[in-house]
Amino acid sequence: MLIVGALLRTTGDAAPIIRPRTAVLWIPLVLVYWIGIGLRAAFFMPSDLPASWTFRFNGPLRASAFWAGTRAAAIGFMVPLALVADALLVPLLGFRAAAWHAAIVVAVALAIAEAAALTVDFVPFTRPYEPGHARLKTRWPLYAIGLYVCAFVPARAALHAAGDPAAGARIAETALVVVAALEIAGWWRSRKWQIDPAEEFGGESEIAVLDIGLVVPGALQQ
Repeated sequence: MLIVGALLRTTGDAAPIIRPRTAVLWIPLVLVYWIGIGLRAAFFMPSDLPASWTFRFNGPLRASAFWAGTRAAAIGFMVPLALVADALLVPLLGFRAAAWHAAIVVAVALAIAEAAALTVDFVPFTRPYEPGHARLKTRWPLYAIGLYVCAFVPARAALHAAGDPAAGARIAETALVVVAALEIAGWWRSRKWQIDPAEEFGGESEIAVLDIGLVVPGALQQ
């Protein structure tokens, strides 16, 4: 809405925003990108730490299911929001153009969801938050580069492919290739996932219930 307002203020009419242009096509892509960043940050926030023990003790020590669940949650959250964000273009570009652009937006949303899941090596919402994890003061260039790659580049490519369904399909296919590569990388990385209950909860005690008298000197005399 800020972009639309700025264009209206600059030109004085709605003509520039009712035709495809980069500043219009990247609106849903910007929203999807920052939704993905926010979702990844939310994964690092603890929801109910006392309840996290069930994942430590009942879940397998090594399993790709943890990564698969994180990825599925990210995709299930982001894809519907990507469609909603793309629907904002319907009043500006019309239903057909917005539907054509939705394929690119959804493909980018899938790539962002896969990338977010790739960087999470624990069960979301079950780990204490690490202070200073975001490091915005030092990592803001990475966020800017990510915004350029995930929003500006696809929007610019979509603008050049406007009116050419084959070119639009190639853009979506390129994004899906990236999704496939991230999928393979995530599956390979998930094979190294390990949840160690002893490590999470301070290790096993050296004192057993049945041998207290043998471990603790003088315990039998008490």
